[in-house]
Amino acid sequence: HENPIPFTLKELMVNIPKAKGVIFQSIEECIELLVSENRVRQEKIGISVFYWYFPVDERARAEARATSLKAKEFALTAAITSKQEEIAKIINENFEGDEALADTLRADAQQLKELGFCEKQLQIEVQDLADRDPEVLERIRQARAIAVEAVNQWTDNLFLIEDYVTKRMNMSRKEFRAMAQLPPDLDFVE
Repeated sequence: HENPIPFTLKELMVNIPKAKGVIFQSIEECIELLVSENRVRQEKIGISVFYWYFPVDERARAEARATSLKAKEFALTAAITSKQEEIAKIINENFEGDEALADTLRADAQQLKELGFCEKQLQIEVQDLADRDPEVLERIRQARAIAVEAVNQWTDNLFLIEDYVTKRMNMSRKEFRAMAQLPPDLDFVE
């Protein structure tokens, strides 16, 4: 997902273990899973099969789905309003004792209930899609970058203190880390 360029399976098998530390044996299975979930695209071009992910594709799919859900929500809201007006009209006409009218009222009430349920489901889906909004994702990426930078700055400061103390007090790094309760594998965050 980090590089918006196509890769062959062979290139992925070589690059992923180096970049992410993923076990070599699970890479092909993971790629197949990502392709089946439509999170990575796969296309056979000539004799090679290429894999890629373009953030624009995901954004376009999310926007199209959001637009579709909003249109359905609008249609259902209009249908609910229409049915409510029909019920009010029928009640205002005050037909009593008419069995056909009672059946119509029951059917309309049931349809109104179903449309209300559908509307609630669509609102939940729209809210779920809001979590994938490109602007929200961009703010999360920016916040993550700031957090990583701050963590790396603190790590750098710890290394400077470690260097200072080990030189001034003739102490090994291992002793200093044990005394300061720092993990032995302390390193910068990528």
